[in-house]
Amino acid sequence: MKKNVLAIFVLLFLFGLWPSVYGQEATSCKIFPVLLNGKEGYIDNTGKIIIKPQFFGAGEFSEGLAPVWSGPFPGSRPEARMGDKVGYADSTGKIVIDIQYQGGGAFSEGLAGVETENGWGYIDKSGKVVIKPEFTYGGEFSEGLAAVITNGYGEGKIGFIDKTGKIVIKPQFDVMTHFSEGLAAVTINDRVRYINRSGDFIIGDFSNGSYFSEGLAAVSVDNNQAKYERRWGYINKTGQIVIEPRYVSAASFSEGLAAVNVSSSADGKWGYIDSTGEMRIKPRFTFALKFSEGLAAVQIGDLETGKWGYVDKTGKMIIKPQFDIAEEFCGGLAKIYIGDKIGYINKTGKFVWRLAE
Repeated sequence: MKKNVLAIFVLLFLFGLWPSVYGQEATSCKIFPVLLNGKEGYIDNTGKIIIKPQFFGAGEFSEGLAPVWSGPFPGSRPEARMGDKVGYADSTGKIVIDIQYQGGGAFSEGLAGVETENGWGYIDKSGKVVIKPEFTYGGEFSEGLAAVITNGYGEGKIGFIDKTGKIVIKPQFDVMTHFSEGLAAVTINDRVRYINRSGDFIIGDFSNGSYFSEGLAAVSVDNNQAKYERRWGYINKTGQIVIEPRYVSAASFSEGLAAVNVSSSADGKWGYIDSTGEMRIKPRFTFALKFSEGLAAVQIGDLETGKWGYVDKTGKMIIKPQFDIAEEFCGGLAKIYIGDKIGYINKTGKFVWRLAE
């Protein structure tokens, strides 16, 4: 299980690929879901229970509401943590949007994608359907637009709708990121280009690419001498390469730094560069996540069995490597995993919520 979770975790981190479920940018970072005796509830950042565990599944809060599930999927184990129907609770634990949907995402820009028998549509915070269910999937809104899949998961293409449900950028993409700083990375025929909110192609033709953050986006290009050997660098919003493609992998900038992998060899390590491309934290980590609230999760040891801890912006290890998986800090807490158990730590590394299955 750990291996599969880690693989997904790595892919989502590297490329910021849509569809996401609960984007941390939208998360309140004030109320955190926890599991106790087979049910989920919520704690504050001191570890105090503020919504008693009562749900079979509890999502992250965003814009004051969180998706919660009513019961286990048919045929699943009694302790299953995801339910067959989803609704939304407020910060007191009160169900304010009835548990009735087959699926539901986070609220973003006042709307949430929900799944019915007819497909995905969108509701507002009162539960009113504002965009009728007709899509194969509906993502979160960002900068006034949401990505939707039409005509099925296998053959369907991705396009964008506005808050009235109107398709403003026709479905034509295979993969995309959310809009960030006015642009989104989209994939057609295995090539990445960047579009603006009108759907115009602004920056063109890379083998891969991430969303813009702090004015830069990580992109990979083909090596002219070795067609299938690709290197990552960074472009600005005019498409100019400002950090040369010399990295095997590269992540988005956060708090002035970006994690990069300098070697494809078995002992290739991750470090951190600044926006000029200067190495600020020496490459010595098996894997590394972006900075949040002054700390970044890093892995030491083997990719599958190595432990995770946290460093500051000087590269000093602040919380020693001891976790099987570690997430970013948000609201002073970070979710960590040891085996299949989940807990929360504060920025000193102290547990504020005990490990629970």
